[in-house]
Amino acid sequence: MESSIGEGEAEGKGNKQGWVPVDVGLLGAVERRHFIDSLINHIEEDNLRLLQKQRSRIDRYALCFFEASISWITVGFQVLFFSAKLVSVHVHKRESV
Repeated sequence: MESSIGEGEAEGKGNKQGWVPVDVGLLGAVERRHFIDSLINHIEEDNLRLLQKQRSRIDRYALCFFEASISWITVGFQVLFFSAKLVSVHVHKRESV
């Protein structure tokens, strides 16, 4: 990779968000390390923001979890016997943690 986009530190550089093209070939070891650390930091913040949005979306649509209790019933006739599971489902709204 010869060039990338980095943050513009000087006034008037970059676009509205403050990003400017950076020639990474001209960066020294310290500047390159700082540049990589800032990229990783932005990725971590983006991932955190994504997870927070997903959490709020799940809470907003009130996804429910189900509790099921299972019992058995056996019915017999003269020749035919069968068993069936009875499942009762209780719906609970998910509580925020």
